[in-house]
Amino acid sequence: MLLDPILVTGGAGFIGSALTKKLLSQGHHVIVVDNLSFGRLELLQPMHERCSFIQEDVREGSALRQIIQKFKPRGVFHLAALHFIPYCNSHPVEAVEVNVNGTRNLLMALRDVKPDFFLFASTAAG
Repeated sequence: MLLDPILVTGGAGFIGSALTKKLLSQGHHVIVVDNLSFGRLELLQPMHERCSFIQEDVREGSALRQIIQKFKPRGVFHLAALHFIPYCNSHPVEAVEVNVNGTRNLLMALRDVKPDFFLFASTAAG
């Protein structure tokens, strides 16, 4: 059973927006954090009254801490990442900053507000 509110990083992406819509259809309050570098706000339209959208980057640790302190999420789906392998190969520093340091920032922001669950989705290619 999911508990409100639920944070979805990367919630304006292809998978994140589908997850957000599903959570909303189940009656949950969802906080979407996405920097819109690859996600699209149109994927969340029409915006639901129980959806709080925050345009922010997971690389911004202080901003994540403020969001976590404000909403105190009971659950987290961490989907924010650079996943297109050719882009990651061409931009390795940015890929590490987003995928590794962004995840670390989120985990650090959650230290004082311990959610009931944390789901991290990741892909890899060889």
